[in-house]
Amino acid sequence: MSGLLVFTLFNKKACIDMCSVREILLPKTITKMPCMPEYMIGLINIHGHVIPVMDLRIRLSLKATFTDKTCIIVIDTVSGMLAVVADEVNGIIRNVETINDTRTEYDFIKGLCSYNGEIAYILGFE
Repeated sequence: MSGLLVFTLFNKKACIDMCSVREILLPKTITKMPCMPEYMIGLINIHGHVIPVMDLRIRLSLKATFTDKTCIIVIDTVSGMLAVVADEVNGIIRNVETINDTRTEYDFIKGLCSYNGEIAYILGFE
């Protein structure tokens, strides 16, 4: 693992392996799509690629509002690119001490780590 990108989801910290991060964008126009789960808020066009947008705040039952610090993190997954909405990007963790075997109802939470004295969810998307 080359490091973890740490970001905020409402008042919770989350992070994702830097190797899977393609780019971080300011909010763009999101095209809503019918018959999608509530947390899949639509699609965006990035460099000619149509990418689904997931709002993890909604998926985790957290408050979801867009502010001037809100950003979109585009990540590579096994099944293609995915855009994830975050309240803000906080930094990078280089030396990661993880607590694995985290059992939650969310299959994308792979473990926990510490960031500036706070517990952060380590996320991973297949």
